[in-house]
Amino acid sequence: MKRHLLILVVVILILLAIFVGIFRNKVKDYAAQHGFALTLEENDGFSDLYPLLPTAKENLVFMYGESHGIAENERMVLKLFKFLHQKAGYRYLALEVDFAYTYLINKYLRTGDEAYLLKMDKWYYDNTGRTEESYRFFRELYLFNSSLPEEEKIMVWCTDLAHGIKYTMERISEVIGRIEPKDKGFRLGELFRDLEKKGVGGLSYRDIVEFDEKCRQIVGDRSEEELLLLVRSLKDVYGWRKSKDQPGGFLEEQDIRERSMLAYYDYFFRTYRPEETGRVFAYHGSAHIKKQATPEESREILAIFLNEQLEQSKGKVFSFYAFPVSGRARDGKRKVRRVTGVEPDLKLASYFLPSRFTLFFAENLSRLAAESSFLNYKVNGLKIKDVYDAVLIMKNVTPEKGLNLEVNKDGY
Repeated sequence: MKRHLLILVVVILILLAIFVGIFRNKVKDYAAQHGFALTLEENDGFSDLYPLLPTAKENLVFMYGESHGIAENERMVLKLFKFLHQKAGYRYLALEVDFAYTYLINKYLRTGDEAYLLKMDKWYYDNTGRTEESYRFFRELYLFNSSLPEEEKIMVWCTDLAHGIKYTMERISEVIGRIEPKDKGFRLGELFRDLEKKGVGGLSYRDIVEFDEKCRQIVGDRSEEELLLLVRSLKDVYGWRKSKDQPGGFLEEQDIRERSMLAYYDYFFRTYRPEETGRVFAYHGSAHIKKQATPEESREILAIFLNEQLEQSKGKVFSFYAFPVSGRARDGKRKVRRVTGVEPDLKLASYFLPSRFTLFFAENLSRLAAESSFLNYKVNGLKIKDVYDAVLIMKNVTPEKGLNLEVNKDGY
């Protein structure tokens, strides 16, 4: 009996080894034909990125979607943006940070004065962006921008609601101070001082809604648009936090944040006309770059809006998902965790990819899945090719490091 069992185990192991061998060879062969090995290093004239150039030139918006907390993302984004700026005229860099930071970051890029960077309140409370890699990202961006002639200088668009409240309040005060005619500015200033007296901790969603309504009565809906969007970022973040405690809170929360992003993109597109002045590289969490939503999700996903609704970018959006399949990441509470949520078959296939970073155009990745009945490359039940245009398989990723600036408990 024991002998028969041993023979059975040996046969199973042999069959398993044959199966794995066939699978390994199939993945390696397919990667050699349809995959592109990328590196983080900026050498050899960005030669590894040239497969992306034709599609980058065909589109107006290149969206890079990350899983937060992974150290390799900032380096890959910098490399991609430099390449696309140089070869395809990508001038605008859209980031998933507070709308109010648009002023600070662009002043920093022009002057190199880190006092502007340090005013960003994201460095002073626990969040996924409070990392050494994120701070270094801006320094590297400044060095790159400093090397460019005036006509090629870049501009950053900040496209998220006010996760940090303190600087947004400060920026609102600055914008009100420059409003003409002075009587409008005076009336707005009085209203805002009443708001400030309550303190960030004493403000309610209703307070900000009322302030928003009064601002619109004084300046109109299209004039002083930066002010109105700054106030909206406050209103939306209070509504966003409030929605978490409501029935169906997650979807409502998702809708509020996504609608904010759509409004900021709409503003930047109307103001800077990238279809005439330079293309847009958008750097976001992967949830915002999906070109198709699941039945449970909101349809108001940023990539869907840009690709299907915004006139300037309609049909001109390329979605690039940086997909970590193994390694560790850092969450918003500064805890290091293993990468999870990867389909077992994709995780198995990734072991046999010869490069740490392998780029597949999504159509090719889906074709590999179709040719292999045991593969099921999907994202939340949707085929990868219906959600993204390209996927970068990232192996052995490493966690970002927390930035050791003093945590400010007030004002957030």
